[in-house]
Amino acid sequence: PLSVDPSHCRPGSTAAIVSGLEASAPEEVQMDIFFNLLLLFVLLSVLTPMFQQQMLRSMRRRQLTTLGSKRNSRVITLIHRQESLSLLGFP
Repeated sequence: PLSVDPSHCRPGSTAAIVSGLEASAPEEVQMDIFFNLLLLFVLLSVLTPMFQQQMLRSMRRRQLTTLGSKRNSRVITLIHRQESLSLLGFP
C-alpha cells in the first residue's frame, strides 16, 4: 500500500487522517471503544428514566381521555404520588 509521511501532510487533510489511523496503536483503539461504550451506557442510564416518566404521563393521559369519552364528561384527578427517579439503578 501507499505510505504517506504525516510530516509532509497538511493538518486535517485526508492523507494525514488516514496515516494517523494507520499509526494508532491497538491499545488506543481499545480505549476508544471502551470510552465509547462507557459514554453510551451513561447516556442510556440518564435518558431511560426520562423516557419512562414520559411514557407514564402519556399512559395516564390516554386512560383519562378514554374514561372521559366513555362517560361523556370531563375527568379531573389528583395524583399525589412522589415517584423516585434513579441514576444508574440507585434511587
